Amino acid sequence: MLLLVGVLTVSANAQSPGSPRTWTSSDGKKIEAILIDADASTVALKTAAGLFKLPVSRLSAEDQAYLTTWRGQAPQKLAPWPEKVETTGDLKIEEKEIGEEFSYFSPHFEFRSPLRLSNSVVREFARLFEATYEGVKALPVGFDPMPPQEGGHFLTKLFANREAYFAAGGLPGSGGMFSSVSRGREFVSGSISVPLTSLGVEQVGNRYIIDPDKDSGTLVHEITHQVAVMWGIYGAPIWFTEGIAEYMQSAPYSKGTMRFSNMTGNVEKTVMERANGNEFQMLPVEKLMTISREEWANLLVNGDAAKNYHSANVLMTYFLHLDGSGTGEAVAAYLRDLRAGTDSRQAAATHLLRDRDLPKLAADVREKWRQNGFRLEYAP
Repeated sequence: MLLLVGVLTVSANAQSPGSPRTWTSSDGKKIEAILIDADASTVALKTAAGLFKLPVSRLSAEDQAYLTTWRGQAPQKLAPWPEKVETTGDLKIEEKEIGEEFSYFSPHFEFRSPLRLSNSVVREFARLFEATYEGVKALPVGFDPMPPQEGGHFLTKLFANREAYFAAGGLPGSGGMFSSVSRGREFVSGSISVPLTSLGVEQVGNRYIIDPDKDSGTLVHEITHQVAVMWGIYGAPIWFTEGIAEYMQSAPYSKGTMRFSNMTGNVEKTVMERANGNEFQMLPVEKLMTISREEWANLLVNGDAAKNYHSANVLMTYFLHLDGSGTGEAVAAYLRDLRAGTDSRQAAATHLLRDRDLPKLAADVREKWRQNGFRLEYAP
């Protein structure tokens, strides 16, 4: 059973963002596409081939009427912040043997393993994946993560041990990673690779057991990347994608339950624990919001990226909980523009910066965190 606590239900007559629909052109051609945005003259639709903007006049009369109704609806109120999400009870696991591999399916994930595992073992680590999926979906900023249509499940490749994981391209020192293929700004495919030991799975005699209390933070980070990228934010800047992943990693998780109460406190605790008792100095906002993916990757290779991740977490948490009314409305609007194809810098200027320049935003971030009890200083 899956339990989601603290999230409003959308009325039945309102189409959920990201829901596929059959659209008909004025000359009778049909396509399956997701409605991203629309105004009186233009509609943005996302198909398996990519994002397209076209004149509303090219759609059938029925679809034009649908868009008129859709635009006339009041903007959907953001859901309240969830207290927790839970994957409780007897989570259904389906097993299939494919060649020399074994595939296990939970509601939203496929786990491919070189070893045969009991359903009870798979069920325990699948709870982490499903809870992360539901946690991302529950963030009150409009996420609606969907597995790839062709397979219906997010893919995770399991490895018998760390040696096999590294031999297959796992990053040295990592306990799991998400890798993806893109075409421009468009996501094509992606999967998580993880050794079974990172999931707490160990061999005892001729069977495998699992430690349900295994630290799972790194995996929550990678799972968040997987479901968020497939949702459609592949064009977001590195600080944003890493910030969401770090934020989710800061949510306490235990045995199928992920908690979101007091997230500002959770993030502060996470950042300070990783600082190992040293004073945390945040990367300047001006640098953080403009850093390129290439520069971030170079720092990661050189082992100097820890401050970047913590800084992205602090900034993301500010936008989700401390900016404006504290409900994350600016992030929701920013994401909506990204999905509609707006350039990330333009979307950030409109919704995240608003009437502020970067130095003013930096001052606001420091002051709001100070009011929340966290003394924040910027690195020189």
